[in-house]
Amino acid sequence: MAESAYLQVLVPLAAGDFESALAELTRFETARAPEASQEQIRALTRDEIRAARRLAAGGAESLLPVARLHEQAYLAHLAARRLPLAVHSRELTVQLIDLYRVGSRRPDADRLAAALLTSLGGHLQEASIASLAIGLYERAAELAPDDPTPLLGLANIYERQGEYGRALPFLERTLRLSPGHREAMLRRGILLLRLDQRAQGEGYLEQLIAGEREDWILSLAYQELARSSWRGGDYERARDLILAALERLPDDPSLPVQIAYLTDRTSSGASVERLATALRISAATSQPSPRLIYARIDSESLRLLRRLLGERTRQHLVYLEDRLDEIVGPREIR
Repeated sequence: MAESAYLQVLVPLAAGDFESALAELTRFETARAPEASQEQIRALTRDEIRAARRLAAGGAESLLPVARLHEQAYLAHLAARRLPLAVHSRELTVQLIDLYRVGSRRPDADRLAAALLTSLGGHLQEASIASLAIGLYERAAELAPDDPTPLLGLANIYERQGEYGRALPFLERTLRLSPGHREAMLRRGILLLRLDQRAQGEGYLEQLIAGEREDWILSLAYQELARSSWRGGDYERARDLILAALERLPDDPSLPVQIAYLTDRTSSGASVERLATALRISAATSQPSPRLIYARIDSESLRLLRRLLGERTRQHLVYLEDRLDEIVGPREIR
């Protein structure tokens, strides 16, 4: 029976062997829907949901690892270009999240469901399925209104679409929840500059460079302040800002090129030696540029959320093991 075969797929997951479980799940689904026809996909969904309901009947907490597994199956099917099965995994993940959230008695069920929705939303955003990602982020924000991660996801989407005015409220909400959130400060400062609100935008960026952290956010804060200055015709201030950035971030690969540009614009030879040294350092470094990091979907907040979600998923494996022990039998699990 397909339902029982699916439950056997979950046995290695309950034992903590995520890789084996994912491999078995993708093989199971591919075998059950070899042509990926609508009829085969419907039958596959029916069997998996029935099995999930059997698990949830004895405690919906067992579904959290299962939902996480299907989220990863979405990525695996997508990478293998099994697109109908990828869509199936994506939709099934959302159904499993709902079953978990409604049936769980844990006080943090809504927050964990929101984390799963946010994580899946990030994957959809990476696949350029912005409309579906927006829906997942919005649901996550409703379930966990004090979590800034889905708000950053929404701001990121609207920023990428050039809708800066729609992105700003989500950054403002993020900063109300977490006033010192550096990525939100950076993004809000940059968007305000793009909306020609120079004083406000520079204010956020100046707060960042006044801090002690030295990372890609600091680098971009300096670079955007410099860009604002040279757009205003103040190339000397722009050059001084980039030189100050290089002093604090000597391994940053993006700063030497800007120094070269500004040195040329100011006709100053004062920084030529510094430029030559910086270019040698830049050529030797392999770290990604700050703008590349800024452009990524997987922000620091999203990576942290997924790491915490992974920890909570492992903690829930005991619930899945207990339910499979009851349904499948302890001998088969071992």
